[in-house]
Amino acid sequence: DAIDRALDGSRSWPRDLPFLLFMRETMRSLASEYRRKYVDGIVQTEADFSEADYGQSPLLSAISETPGAEQDIAARQSIESILSLFEHDDEVVSIIDSMARGDTPAQAQLAGQLSATQYASAKKRIRRGLARAYPEGMPL
Repeated sequence: DAIDRALDGSRSWPRDLPFLLFMRETMRSLASEYRRKYVDGIVQTEADFSEADYGQSPLLSAISETPGAEQDIAARQSIESILSLFEHDDEVVSIIDSMARGDTPAQAQLAGQLSATQYASAKKRIRRGLARAYPEGMPL
């Protein structure tokens, strides 16, 4: 690519510069341009997109609601620390597992084979245990 650009005239070779040095700097410049363009992404402004294509501003639709890797790891660590608080209480562990999966209370009761009273009692134990373990609230 560097030789092509030197031959087609898009990169001019200063005669006082040794050819190998010129080629090295041309390649470095092309590599830098490639990294900027393809690693960082091609920069586009909102004006490059028509609102009709998206129905709303593309900047508003570009926001991702899915958690990133760091948020996923933090959530897993929080769940593990909470589970370790209640490791000897099978009912509570069953409910926390169901909550982590996003189950409804009815699904959690069914999965843990809990009555409504057992479920309510276990939820109280969760609230009280968390309040004792984290009086200032969960660390972020």
